[in-house]
Amino acid sequence: MSFSENPLELNPLVGNDLIINYKYTSETGSNGNHIYIALELLDGDNTYQSTISEITLNNQSAGNNTQRHVSFFIGSLHLLSKDLPQGYYYQVKAILYKSGSWEEISFASYINTPSLTLRDTSNYQFSTNKIVKGADIGWMTEMEADGFIW
Repeated sequence: MSFSENPLELNPLVGNDLIINYKYTSETGSNGNHIYIALELLDGDNTYQSTISEITLNNQSAGNNTQRHVSFFIGSLHLLSKDLPQGYYYQVKAILYKSGSWEEISFASYINTPSLTLRDTSNYQFSTNKIVKGADIGWMTEMEADGFIW
């Protein structure tokens, strides 16, 4: 498995898309496989904490070294990696299931896949102007200078 970018830039206003590239080989005689892919939050002991995003791909074509990708939207509500509790990290996990069943035959996780880092280098600063009665009054002077009358 690989990622579109790692670290992934997570814009504080609009988030970002994470593209996960994956490759699989079906077992001999397969008619197709189910594939599960998720972005999870793990702690310092590699213990599952939560799922950020996930998809189950049912009845995927059987193949040998078949390459595909999935896209996850990662919203800005998720903590940047530097703001996670000590030892916590984001990890992509994938499971390939045997044809016609949910029997796991292959997986990728923290054991054999690098962790994902979420960061923001935009230096965007949210306004500190106070909102009064539902209006941002920080621009009143400039608006009045442009002829706006209250």
